[in-house]
Amino acid sequence: MENTNLIPEKRRIDWIDCTKGIAILLVIVGHTVSQYTRGSVVRGLIFSFHMPLFFIMSGITYYCSSSEGQFVEKAYKAAKKLLIPAVAVYVLSILITVCKSPELMTDLAFWKGRVYTLLFASGVGTSFGTMDVFALGALWFCFALFFGRTIFDYLHLKFSESQFGIVCMFASLTGIIFGRGGVWPLFSIDIALAAVLFFYTGYKMKNYSLNIHPYKNLILFIFVWIISLRFTFPDAGQWTYMELACRRYPLFPICYVAAIFGTLVFAQIGCILAKFKVISRPIIYIGKNSMYLFFIHHLDGNWTQFWLVENHQFYSAVERVIVDLVVFYMFMMVLKGIKRLGIVCGN
Repeated sequence: MENTNLIPEKRRIDWIDCTKGIAILLVIVGHTVSQYTRGSVVRGLIFSFHMPLFFIMSGITYYCSSSEGQFVEKAYKAAKKLLIPAVAVYVLSILITVCKSPELMTDLAFWKGRVYTLLFASGVGTSFGTMDVFALGALWFCFALFFGRTIFDYLHLKFSESQFGIVCMFASLTGIIFGRGGVWPLFSIDIALAAVLFFYTGYKMKNYSLNIHPYKNLILFIFVWIISLRFTFPDAGQWTYMELACRRYPLFPICYVAAIFGTLVFAQIGCILAKFKVISRPIIYIGKNSMYLFFIHHLDGNWTQFWLVENHQFYSAVERVIVDLVVFYMFMMVLKGIKRLGIVCGN
C-alpha cells in the first residue's frame, strides 16, 4: 500500500483539500437544519463526524516534532495561525454587537462576560461559580484544534511508537471523563484531550492509500458508519449522536467508530472526486482556504436577512451556503489584492 509519509511536508494533497472543502460546506448545512425528522436526521449525520474529520485530516498532514525546540517552534506557529485569527474574529463579533447596541460599551458585566467566554472557549454555554459563561460559538474548534494537536505532538515526542497509541487513548478517555463529569477546563482542554485519538487516527492513516478499490471501500465505510451511528442515534426525535461542543459521547467508543468511518466516507469521496479536476477544482480551493470560510460562517448570523427563509430550513441551508461562499470569494479577492500590493510595494 502507498505510504503517504513520502509526501513532502509543504505539498498540498488534493484529496485532503477536496475532503475539507466538502466538510466545511456540510458544517454550514449542519448548523442550519435541525427541525422535524428530516432536519434532525441530516443534522445527526453531519454532526456525527464533521469536527472529528478536521482533526483526522490534520493528523494526516501534520509532521510531529523531533525535538523540544521544534515542538516549541511548531506550537508558536500554530498559535499564530489558529488562536490569533480566532481571537480577532471574536473581537470583531463583539464590535459588531456593540455597534448594534452602543449602551453595551459602558456595561461592565457585558465585558466581563466576554472575557470569561474567551477564556473558557466553549462551544456551548457553561458556568463558573455563580457566573454564567456564554458560548463562544464555532470558534471553540480553533482552540480545540490548537491544544489538541499540541498535546498530540508532545505525547509523540515523549513516548515510543509502541506506547504512543495507548497513551493517546488514555488522553482521550481523560477528556471524555472530564466532559461527561461537567469538568470543563479553560480553552476547552477537555475536548482537546478527547480529540487526541482522532489525531492519532489521522497519524496512522498516513500509511494507507484510499486509491486501492475506492468504490468497494466507500460501500464498506458507508455501511459501518450508518450501522455505528444507528446505535448512538436510534431516534430522530432525540439528539443522541456525538457532539463535541456539548461534551456528548454516547456509547463510547461506538460514537468514535461512527466519527472515524463517517470521515472515511467523505475522505474516500474526496479521493474519488479529486481525480476529476473540472469538478473538484473549486471544492479543492475551498478546502485549501476552509479556515477563512469557517470564520465567515461564524459571523454570518449578522446577515441572516440574506439567507434565512422562514419555515424552510433546507432553503435556508442552501442560501446560507451560497451567501457565505459569495462573501468568502469577495474576501479572497481582497486578500489576493492586498498580497499583490504588498509584493509591489516590497519591490
